[in-house]
Amino acid sequence: MKAKPLVGIYALTSCSGCQVTLLGLEEKFLQLTEITEIKYFPLIKERLYDGRVDVAFIEGTVIRKEEIETLRDIRKKAKILVALGTCATFGGIASIRDFEDKAKVMTCVYPNPLFLDSVHNVRGLDCYVKVDYALRGCPIVGEEFVRFTTDLVLGKKPVVVEEPVCVECRRNKNICFLLKKKQCLGPLIYGGCNSICINEGRPCYGCRGPMKEANLDALMRLFKRYGIPFSSIRNSLTVFAGTSKRYRRGVLR
Repeated sequence: MKAKPLVGIYALTSCSGCQVTLLGLEEKFLQLTEITEIKYFPLIKERLYDGRVDVAFIEGTVIRKEEIETLRDIRKKAKILVALGTCATFGGIASIRDFEDKAKVMTCVYPNPLFLDSVHNVRGLDCYVKVDYALRGCPIVGEEFVRFTTDLVLGKKPVVVEEPVCVECRRNKNICFLLKKKQCLGPLIYGGCNSICINEGRPCYGCRGPMKEANLDALMRLFKRYGIPFSSIRNSLTVFAGTSKRYRRGVLR
């Protein structure tokens, strides 16, 4: 009988939202534990597992320099490393601090930031180590995690969505917010969420992170023509710009 693959679910600086999403899967998550052996998961197994794993899922991103070594150590011991959520894939919410006064931000967050050795810029995990797969979202989509993990266990190449939210939005027959001259980041953002926000009448605000090949400049010109204030655009891009140099330039222009 073939041994179950060993899985570790780790966290760097994060809100633990992606881990909570996994627990929210309930029965489906329990079914995954029947085909994998979870060696570490901070929300249910407090004791740190220091051995090798077949698959390491890592939530969060590097904020303190000591986390770089933690990340590299996990990478060394994992056959496959998966960035879990937008903080891990792009820097996510934590990257907002890069566009503000860092000293002020650190003082607001930590009682005594003098003892913290923080990184200069918040970036995705692939800026530090090789990342084999990325599961995007803030938080991730639980069903996507189930499909992905099941494919890995079965020896299939997991399918990761590489098209914008707009593709799913059209498939769901939504009326485009851009046609209504309203701000929506759908053309820039990785899909995989089944355009959930637009389905519910809210524009895409970019939580799955920016696509590398998307035409940021064209969308910015369109927003300008619609009279959408740059401050509003900046606020949206700032939240998930993270690793992307192009999107950072868009925020700082």
